[in-house]
Amino acid sequence: MAVTFNFITSTAQDINPYLLKGMEAMDNNDSAKALEFFKKGASEGDKYCYGRLAALYLYGIGVDVDLQECRKWAMRGYELGNSYSTMILGFSFLIEGGMNNMEALERGIPFFIYAYNADDRKFESDGGFSDICGMVAGYFTATGNNAEAEKWIERGIKEYPEHYPNYGAASMLYYSWENYSKALEYATIAEEGGDLRGTLIKGLCLINGEGIPIDEELGFKKIRKSAIAEVDAQAPYFLGLCYFYGQGTDTNKTEAKKWFEKAAQLGSEAAISILQEEY
Repeated sequence: MAVTFNFITSTAQDINPYLLKGMEAMDNNDSAKALEFFKKGASEGDKYCYGRLAALYLYGIGVDVDLQECRKWAMRGYELGNSYSTMILGFSFLIEGGMNNMEALERGIPFFIYAYNADDRKFESDGGFSDICGMVAGYFTATGNNAEAEKWIERGIKEYPEHYPNYGAASMLYYSWENYSKALEYATIAEEGGDLRGTLIKGLCLINGEGIPIDEELGFKKIRKSAIAEVDAQAPYFLGLCYFYGQGTDTNKTEAKKWFEKAAQLGSEAAISILQEEY
């Protein structure tokens, strides 16, 4: 979740001077001054300052974390159609409920969709917006709307081609849809860009011979790397399966249990199920 405070000033119209001063203060790591300037801009009804002020309260920058205050200012920006304010409103639910909490994501999704489609997104930073498509696609996949999910993930890749987490998210979605050629295509790009979800998908394809010749040893190494980094709740689960069935490594059910427990702690229902059945 790479939300930033950048602002494309060259194309925006009627820029509030307090917004620019607040941005300059943020660039100088002076959060107290930024808070002061964003508050002044917000007092004048500037929708961009609403969003920046809300973000300070959301992340506790120069002020204590305060979700109520965050939402107060973000809602004002949202009511004026500001994409950044609306995005911050969506993230407030994830900060409150947890990034992997489906209920929190469900509350945030309408705001993320609105923010991404808002007219003034072209004036804003791409720091947080670049992550929205992957989250929306994941939500639609979880709710069974794969067509909508594919539309969103492809949109994110097209509009933010250098944002590698979108490729990682795409590789996982296409793998879940059993489109292994597409999964491998995006997994390769993600891995080259340092997103370990791509490494996980490459490992799964290698160990199972899905869209690529089987190489269990290399597949195991990639899965293990992603599991250690906890790139996804399922990564430790898949590593547990490797140890459980002896794929790419020696069979070791004690080691498998350790990784199943790690996956269960991260919310993997599959890991919880195998622990109940086998241990």
